[in-house]
Amino acid sequence: MNVSRAISFLRFSFGSCWRAVLAMTSPAWRSMKTSHLSWRRGAELLWAWE
Repeated sequence: MNVSRAISFLRFSFGSCWRAVLAMTSPAWRSMKTSHLSWRRGAELLWAWE
């Protein structure tokens, strides 16, 4: 239980940093941000079910 929580926490913090980097690197990524967020939301839902 603790291991899965640590993994999910690491994935969450990594996702936040990834979004921040994408937002800063190129404005073109902002148009793809919605699709990226929806994909990430689906991945988080899958991880939550495990």
